[in-house]
Amino acid sequence: MIDLINPERFEAKLKLKIRENNEVLKAFGAKAISFAQVHAAYRAAGDRLKPFVTNTVVLLDKAMRGGADILFEGAQGTFLDIDHGTYPFVTSSNTTSGGACTGSEWRRTAWTGWWA
Repeated sequence: MIDLINPERFEAKLKLKIRENNEVLKAFGAKAISFAQVHAAYRAAGDRLKPFVTNTVVLLDKAMRGGADILFEGAQGTFLDIDHGTYPFVTSSNTTSGGACTGSEWRRTAWTGWWA
């Protein structure tokens, strides 16, 4: 997301990726991708999503200190956990209840309720 909402950074990275992809497409005789079209579409998406991007560690900490009820939901289950799951059939994150600590950067002792 940080690349998408930073216009200069996104443009530089997209130019490189489009150039790379167009070389592959050219080798296969396929039509090249238009930088302008892709850039315009993704910039529009970045502009629309930007108001929702924030530092969630700070957001959650303020909410917790303000007494808010916060629910972390993990529907994937232990067997899909990147560290404790049945590799190679895992996801790219921690899906156990302890994973809420690593994913949110909260220490477990800061929590007042826990359901697993």
